[in-house]
Amino acid sequence: MNDALTNLLADFEDRLEDISNVGGINASLVGLFRKNLEFLKESAGETGRMAGLIGKIDTQLKTLDQIEKLPDFQDKYEKLREQSVVLIVGAFEVFITDIFKLIGNDYPSFIKWPEKDKKVAIDIELFKEHFTLGDAFVAHLENKQYSFQDLGSIVKACKDYLGIEVVVEDGDRNNIIKATSYRHLIVHRNSTVDRQFLHQTRRLTDLRYKEGDRISISEDDFTSVQESFVSFAGYLINVIIQRED
Repeated sequence: MNDALTNLLADFEDRLEDISNVGGINASLVGLFRKNLEFLKESAGETGRMAGLIGKIDTQLKTLDQIEKLPDFQDKYEKLREQSVVLIVGAFEVFITDIFKLIGNDYPSFIKWPEKDKKVAIDIELFKEHFTLGDAFVAHLENKQYSFQDLGSIVKACKDYLGIEVVVEDGDRNNIIKATSYRHLIVHRNSTVDRQFLHQTRRLTDLRYKEGDRISISEDDFTSVQESFVSFAGYLINVIIQRED
């Protein structure tokens, strides 16, 4: 089981890196333009006869230095970060789902069924071609109101069905709660703070929002969120492997 879990973790980390790179596309283009302009400047300087052109190139290079700070670009970067957070939370939900599916499909004896919950409860509509025991396990958890978008619910599912005590580091917990709460606003509330968000994030002292505010995700915020998802995912896989060993 160790190799299969490690592969799931590697795939998740690759997915998050891909998502992060989407936000860097504009910066990469700016870097490409800069490189080309610097090459032209060097070539023009070698001729010794294009002082006017060199001056224009210098002006363009200075413009590139400031372009990421322009309001129009800031707004676009902000939207990219918002959508990237949505993608990260979605990838995390798939990652957790895949863990439980893997265990249900290939290692069902690893499951520790609660004494009061020995019967699997799933919707009959799910019985389709290629439906697996892992699918049934995940469907059972969903029917029991476990949600893989909610950190507390994930921790409880690990304890109730895998016999694992998951202890989440405070920084990771705060960032994951922040990201999942941001996702709700971005997808359902046009990035506008509502009462549900304020309730979900009431213990996050670094947030200073009030109802009706628009969320703002800085580059540092996004990096911290991404790092916390990777950190927790690695920790969770390690805890499961330790129990298996």
